[in-house]
Amino acid sequence: MEIYSAFHDFPKEAALVGRILAEYPELEFEMSQLVGTVLNDKDQAIRIIFRAKGEETRIRVMDALVRTALNAVDLKNEYEATLGAVRHCKSIRNQYAHAHWYSGNDELVFANLEESAQTATGPTFVKIYKIDVPLLTLQEQYMNYVSRWMYFLIDHYEHRAGRSPTPAVQAPKIIEKPPLYIPQ
Repeated sequence: MEIYSAFHDFPKEAALVGRILAEYPELEFEMSQLVGTVLNDKDQAIRIIFRAKGEETRIRVMDALVRTALNAVDLKNEYEATLGAVRHCKSIRNQYAHAHWYSGNDELVFANLEESAQTATGPTFVKIYKIDVPLLTLQEQYMNYVSRWMYFLIDHYEHRAGRSPTPAVQAPKIIEKPPLYIPQ
């Protein structure tokens, strides 16, 4: 007997969800690199970020360590936008990491049973969320966009702090946050 997953019927979606789940830790690594740039100690930054447990805790630790320094070199707006975008990526990642997947009517859908289990008694209400290849592609592109912003912040902080002559990384073109799922 083997575990059956709805992903067997949706290999393109499975590949995209897998990449999204695998790419999120890269954003956390980039967060550690931003912390390391501000602290001027990337080894210590890795220890700080990756000793913290949980995505939101890591984001909060990063924020506590870099916000003042980035504000001081006039990167406040870029940082605030990037921080919000990182949190959106966390939401995308978490919904898939905790999802239960179903196929039906030639669609791939998921449910968050942790959300459904919040009722103390009586029947549980399972809300179904739909996704497709175009949406997953937008979400993956957004994660890459956020990665480019992280490298922009690192590069421009180095320059504005007087550690590098000319910033090499250009700000990415602004893109909208993709929805978490297809509205029904």
